[in-house]
Amino acid sequence: MVVRPPSAPGDSAYLPAVCSVPGCGRVRWSRLYCGRHHDRLTRYGDVRADLPLVVRNYPAGLPAGFTSDVPLEDAGTFFGAVILCARCSDQLGPVHDADEAVRLANAHAARYHA
Repeated sequence: MVVRPPSAPGDSAYLPAVCSVPGCGRVRWSRLYCGRHHDRLTRYGDVRADLPLVVRNYPAGLPAGFTSDVPLEDAGTFFGAVILCARCSDQLGPVHDADEAVRLANAHAARYHA
């Protein structure tokens, strides 16, 4: 069994739990960034903090705090809709109809944000 030594100041356990990009405020996901800024870092080599995060917002039928990347009426037409949780930046799905999206969002909210 491998035993990890206790954390010291400077380890990631002591870092703030929010994204380090000024004005972001989203939950830290990896390194020092939220999932969206980490994606930008890996894709472009920079977090591109000067550009706002674009949120495609299709909340019709979803509980408060959840959005979808495509209208839920069209979810079956595409590869499926991805549901985004605004509180923890989790991506849920893919889902293929509105009922499935609402069930998944409610289950996520009950489990992680109750």
